[in-house]
Amino acid sequence: MRLGRWRLLTSLLVAAATILVTGSVLPQAPPSPPDAIPGAALSPVPSDRPPPVVDYAKYVTFIRKQTGGGCGTMASLYILDILAERDYPYSPDFSYRFAAHVYNNPLGKLNQLDVLQQVGCCSEASLPTDDDPGKYLAPAPEHYQEAAMYKIAAYSAVISKPSVDDLRKLLWKYGPLFAEGDTPGSAPHGHVFTIIGYDDNTCTFKVLNSFGDRWGNNGMMDMPYANVANPPPDDKRSSPRVAWVRWVQPMPKPPSPPHPYTCRINIHHNIGRNHLAVKIWEAGQEPKAVWDRPNSILNRDDSRNLVLDVPLMPARGPSSAARVWHVEISDDGPPGPSPAATLNDLVFAYRSATEPPVTVRPSSLPVAIPSGGTIHLKCRMRSVRG
Repeated sequence: MRLGRWRLLTSLLVAAATILVTGSVLPQAPPSPPDAIPGAALSPVPSDRPPPVVDYAKYVTFIRKQTGGGCGTMASLYILDILAERDYPYSPDFSYRFAAHVYNNPLGKLNQLDVLQQVGCCSEASLPTDDDPGKYLAPAPEHYQEAAMYKIAAYSAVISKPSVDDLRKLLWKYGPLFAEGDTPGSAPHGHVFTIIGYDDNTCTFKVLNSFGDRWGNNGMMDMPYANVANPPPDDKRSSPRVAWVRWVQPMPKPPSPPHPYTCRINIHHNIGRNHLAVKIWEAGQEPKAVWDRPNSILNRDDSRNLVLDVPLMPARGPSSAARVWHVEISDDGPPGPSPAATLNDLVFAYRSATEPPVTVRPSSLPVAIPSGGTIHLKCRMRSVRG
């Protein structure tokens, strides 16, 4: 009896310590994944005839790289990335560190899509994913508050052994798919990835993976329809296949972007983006590190492209005020005869519900970043209508 009371008391104390800023508590016994989404069509696969091509790659910016695990969480975040970008261009890319922390929370076994449905996810720039010593950050209350602005509404039951036509219809009707199967380089027990499109002209599905941008074509690959119609035998696990999928119901489009101001950075590094450090700030504010040479020691990330959408927190004042934004980029890569890094693009955007984004870029792009050096740029965004 004493042991039982002690366990009960401990559970209550832990639960009390995890009250979110919204007043909710991470569930100790979350419900099982729904078999169907409330309000959705009775059939899990739509009957309408889809178009010949569907491609959500245009909504993808940040390519993630897993190290030993995390494929399911990264696959779910790609879906959230795409849904947010589809609602409002230049929407933030989302934090694996936050989603993985909630997924691994001892209070309850939320699956990766439960996390996005019940808690949401904050941006990568707000809570960077970095496993190096002394740089592992746990979510703070403000990260949960930001996460609550970016959620999914629900998700479907598992659709096992989908046909080519099933996948085409689901992609067209619902968007990117959460999929389990195999891809070249995946573990022998199976792998989770995101299917983000198809092309009837080439008879292929487009797969977005979590192996970094050196894998495939910038982290993506084409999976032949034939691999879905006639899956390879079990002893050919390096051949791509799909075992099952889930589709996701997005939240209704918000009446205005949760973060009106954002910035997109696009940097190529010949050696690896973990040599880069990026700070962004508005004139009069303190510089904020949004990328700080992550995973340079542990779980090394040798991806070469850093394309990241960053939420900005402007100083108080009317949205119609002109603003000056600063960016500082450093490269600690080894010295060489020519710079290893290039800033290919830098976009500051103001988004509203009624008009296309107002964007501004420096006039001097692209810009070489000297090895062992730092560059500083600033952009003036003229007044915009709030």
